[in-house]
Amino acid sequence: MLSDFGFVHAGDFYLDSKRKINVTNWSKEALIACPGIYCWLAYNPTGSEEEVLYVGKYGKGVKKRFAEHRGGMSGGSASGVAKAETIKELIETHGQSVEIWNKRSVQFSKQYLNIVGNLQKEAFSTESLDEVEMIKQVTSDQGAPPRLNGTRGG
Repeated sequence: MLSDFGFVHAGDFYLDSKRKINVTNWSKEALIACPGIYCWLAYNPTGSEEEVLYVGKYGKGVKKRFAEHRGGMSGGSASGVAKAETIKELIETHGQSVEIWNKRSVQFSKQYLNIVGNLQKEAFSTESLDEVEMIKQVTSDQGAPPRLNGTRGG
Protein backbone atom coordinates (compact mmCIF):
# COMPACT_ATOMS: atom_id res chain seq x y z
CA MET A 1 0.00 0.00 0.00
CA LEU A 2 2.63 2.56 1.02
CA SER A 3 4.74 2.01 -2.07
CA ASP A 4 1.66 2.89 -4.16
CA PHE A 5 1.92 6.40 -2.69
CA GLY A 6 5.66 6.71 -3.28
CA PHE A 7 6.84 5.73 0.20
CA VAL A 8 10.12 3.83 0.48
CA HIS A 9 11.42 1.41 3.08
CA ALA A 10 13.48 3.35 5.66
CA GLY A 11 14.43 0.70 8.23
CA ASP A 12 13.46 -2.31 10.35
CA PHE A 13 12.51 -2.34 14.02
CA TYR A 14 14.19 -4.83 16.33
CA LEU A 15 14.53 -5.38 20.07
CA ASP A 16 18.07 -5.14 21.40
CA SER A 17 19.48 -7.26 24.23
CA LYS A 18 17.81 -4.98 26.82
CA ARG A 19 14.40 -5.15 25.06
CA LYS A 20 14.80 -1.57 23.84
CA ILE A 21 13.35 -0.78 20.43
CA ASN A 22 15.89 0.11 17.81
CA VAL A 23 16.04 0.31 14.02
CA THR A 24 18.49 -1.36 11.67
CA ASN A 25 19.01 -1.30 7.90
CA TRP A 26 18.49 2.46 7.61
CA SER A 27 18.13 3.46 3.97
CA LYS A 28 20.11 6.33 2.48
CA GLU A 29 16.82 8.19 2.04
CA ALA A 30 16.15 7.96 5.80
CA LEU A 31 19.42 9.74 6.54
CA ILE A 32 18.67 12.84 4.44
CA ALA A 33 17.89 15.97 6.46
CA CYS A 34 14.62 17.04 4.88
CA PRO A 35 10.92 17.18 5.87
CA GLY A 36 8.50 14.36 5.18
CA ILE A 37 6.09 11.73 6.43
CA TYR A 38 6.83 8.31 7.91
CA CYS A 39 4.72 5.29 8.77
CA TRP A 40 5.33 2.34 11.07
CA LEU A 41 4.11 -0.73 9.24
CA ALA A 42 3.48 -4.13 10.87
CA TYR A 43 3.40 -7.38 8.92
CA ASN A 44 2.01 -10.68 10.14
CA PRO A 45 4.49 -13.60 10.25
CA THR A 46 3.68 -14.70 6.69
CA GLY A 47 3.99 -11.14 5.36
CA SER A 48 0.57 -11.42 3.75
CA GLU A 49 -1.18 -8.78 5.86
CA GLU A 50 -0.01 -5.34 6.85
CA GLU A 51 -1.22 -2.63 9.19
CA VAL A 52 -0.10 0.98 9.37
CA LEU A 53 0.42 1.45 13.11
CA TYR A 54 1.50 5.07 13.12
CA VAL A 55 1.77 8.07 10.80
CA GLY A 56 4.05 10.96 11.72
CA LYS A 57 5.96 13.84 10.25
CA TYR A 58 9.61 14.79 10.44
CA GLY A 59 11.40 18.02 9.75
CA LYS A 60 15.06 17.02 9.62
CA GLY A 61 15.12 13.38 8.60
CA VAL A 62 13.30 10.24 9.65
CA LYS A 63 16.29 8.73 11.50
CA LYS A 64 16.60 11.88 13.61
CA ARG A 65 12.86 11.79 14.34
CA PHE A 66 13.08 8.15 15.42
CA ALA A 67 15.81 9.09 17.92
CA GLU A 68 13.25 11.43 19.50
CA HIS A 69 10.72 8.58 19.65
CA ARG A 70 13.30 6.39 21.41
CA GLY A 71 13.54 8.99 24.17
CA GLY A 72 9.78 8.81 24.68
CA MET A 73 9.78 5.01 24.49
CA SER A 74 12.45 4.86 27.19
CA GLY A 75 10.25 6.66 29.70
CA GLY A 76 10.24 10.21 28.37
CA SER A 77 6.48 10.16 27.76
CA ALA A 78 3.52 7.99 28.67
CA SER A 79 2.45 7.74 25.02
CA GLY A 80 5.99 6.75 24.02
CA VAL A 81 6.07 3.96 26.61
CA ALA A 82 2.66 2.73 25.41
CA LYS A 83 3.85 2.72 21.78
CA ALA A 84 6.94 0.73 22.80
CA GLU A 85 4.89 -1.87 24.66
CA THR A 86 2.60 -2.37 21.66
CA ILE A 87 5.55 -2.81 19.30
CA LYS A 88 7.29 -5.22 21.69
CA GLU A 89 4.12 -7.30 21.93
CA LEU A 90 3.73 -7.42 18.15
CA ILE A 91 7.33 -8.57 17.68
CA GLU A 92 7.71 -10.93 20.65
CA THR A 93 4.22 -12.38 21.12
CA HIS A 94 2.75 -12.25 17.64
CA GLY A 95 5.93 -12.75 15.59
CA GLN A 96 5.26 -9.71 13.46
CA SER A 97 7.86 -7.55 11.80
CA VAL A 98 7.64 -3.78 12.02
CA GLU A 99 9.21 -1.42 9.49
CA ILE A 100 9.50 2.31 8.95
CA TRP A 101 8.56 3.73 5.55
CA ASN A 102 8.99 7.35 4.54
CA LYS A 103 8.32 9.88 1.82
CA ARG A 104 9.68 13.39 1.42
CA SER A 105 7.24 16.29 1.49
CA VAL A 106 7.19 19.14 -1.00
CA GLN A 107 9.50 22.06 -0.21
CA PHE A 108 9.40 25.51 -1.78
CA SER A 109 10.55 29.07 -1.19
CA LYS A 110 8.23 32.05 -1.17
CA GLN A 111 8.89 35.77 -1.10
CA TYR A 112 6.16 37.74 0.65
CA LEU A 113 5.35 40.77 2.76
CA ASN A 114 5.41 39.68 6.36
CA ILE A 115 2.95 40.84 9.02
CA VAL A 116 4.77 44.16 9.55
CA GLY A 117 5.15 44.88 5.83
CA ASN A 118 8.76 43.80 5.32
CA LEU A 119 9.73 41.78 2.27
CA GLN A 120 10.83 38.35 3.38
CA LYS A 121 11.82 35.08 1.70
CA GLU A 122 11.32 31.80 3.54
CA ALA A 123 11.37 28.08 2.84
CA PHE A 124 8.17 26.13 3.44
CA SER A 125 7.19 22.48 3.29
CA THR A 126 3.99 20.47 3.33
CA GLU A 127 4.73 17.83 5.99
CA SER A 128 1.97 18.99 8.37
CA LEU A 129 -0.67 18.86 5.63
CA ASP A 130 0.76 15.60 4.31
CA GLU A 131 0.52 13.99 7.76
CA VAL A 132 -3.17 14.87 8.07
CA GLU A 133 -3.92 13.57 4.57
CA MET A 134 -2.01 10.32 5.16
CA ILE A 135 -3.88 9.67 8.39
CA LYS A 136 -7.14 10.18 6.48
CA GLN A 137 -5.98 7.76 3.77
CA VAL A 138 -4.90 5.09 6.23
CA THR A 139 -8.16 5.48 8.18
CA SER A 140 -10.12 4.99 4.96
CA ASP A 141 -8.03 1.99 3.85
CA GLN A 142 -7.95 0.22 7.23
CA GLY A 143 -11.39 1.23 8.49
CA ALA A 144 -9.82 2.84 11.57
CA PRO A 145 -7.09 5.38 12.33
CA PRO A 146 -3.55 4.09 12.91
CA ARG A 147 -3.79 2.57 16.37
CA LEU A 148 -0.68 4.24 17.78
CA ASN A 149 -1.57 7.77 16.68
CA GLY A 150 -2.94 10.21 19.21
CA THR A 151 -5.83 12.55 18.61
CA ARG A 152 -4.16 14.90 16.08
CA GLY A 153 -1.38 12.98 14.45
CA GLY A 154 1.25 12.05 16.96
